[in-house]
Amino acid sequence: MTAATLRVLHLLPDLAMGGGQRVLLRLLEEFAGRGAEHAVAALAGGPMEDAFRATGMPLLITGRFGQLRAFTRRFGADILHTNGTPYDRAFGQLVAATLRLPVVNTFHGMPPGRIPWPRRPGDAAPFLRNRVMHCANRLLTGLNLAEAVAVSTPVADAYRLWLGLPEERVTVIHNGLPPAAFAVPSEAEKQRLRAGLAITGCAPVLIAVARLVEGKGHALLLDALAGLLDRRPGAVLVLVGDGPLRGAITERAADLGIGGQLRLPGTRTDVPALLSLADVALSASAFEGFGLAVLEAMAQGRPTVSFDLPSLRAFVEDGRSGILLPPGDGRSIAAAVDALLDAPDRAAAIGRAARERAAAFTVARQADALEAVYARAAARRRQRAG
Repeated sequence: MTAATLRVLHLLPDLAMGGGQRVLLRLLEEFAGRGAEHAVAALAGGPMEDAFRATGMPLLITGRFGQLRAFTRRFGADILHTNGTPYDRAFGQLVAATLRLPVVNTFHGMPPGRIPWPRRPGDAAPFLRNRVMHCANRLLTGLNLAEAVAVSTPVADAYRLWLGLPEERVTVIHNGLPPAAFAVPSEAEKQRLRAGLAITGCAPVLIAVARLVEGKGHALLLDALAGLLDRRPGAVLVLVGDGPLRGAITERAADLGIGGQLRLPGTRTDVPALLSLADVALSASAFEGFGLAVLEAMAQGRPTVSFDLPSLRAFVEDGRSGILLPPGDGRSIAAAVDALLDAPDRAAAIGRAARERAAAFTVARQADALEAVYARAAARRRQRAG
């Protein structure tokens, strides 16, 4: 088995518009000219199916164990790469075990915290589920997990502790951006995008990219917008993404009297171009395994305001390539945005430094690091077989 003939099957929980799916799609496009062969399987479909099919790589969508096993065998996989959700990881490791294949797993977020011993009868069920999940994950780790990849140091540290993994079994590989993420649209294209979002003439334009789910801090962003409007009545907030909280976000904006300044364009495939419109890009997440949306805004030379999360410190230097705030409320976000808008030269300097810093995080570098992980896993498989 050589690098040129290595075959890697990537398993996803679904083909939704999620961060892990977007990261893998970019990697597949980068891997296309590198010699090894890649295929994708997903346990469920989703809106990214066409994009994955466009890579020309084999794709299977199935929730059936037998079909996935047959596809893996037919493809001739040497390594199965899972992506850290309870579903694809368990499914993938069991399939790989029947075929004696090593598994590489990428952890994109933090493990669930340990629930303390129940004090009331109603606490028993969550406690037991938590303990069962913990035990099951430890068993899976010992089954055939050859290598673990974490998207940031905090994620790596957490999984080493949670799964009892030795340091050498976990490799930190930061997510990377393709060249297209740095391409700045023409002024004509920006005008078209502004018109499509109904923000022509609005200023400042604030943009946040995140699924509309708990933990992403959308309520705080609405509070920030409300706090800005007294001084900046032309402000508009664009929340790119979709999810179950869309209705609640719309209702809260109406309650705050800012519905006319809110835009919800849903899931988009032109995120870098949209971010180029931002006067300031925002993130109010309580936790990010990596913080890809912040990095994408930096690649467009946008000043960012976000909460001070350990994962973001890998590429955001507070006051130089972005603004990091103590996790708090929308008023602190509004104050930071206001300060940037009052100092346009400082905001522009932060944007330039942000773009320069983002240039170090490329998908090519990410692919290089992953190929080294695959090579180690394949080498160990050959040693066992020989």
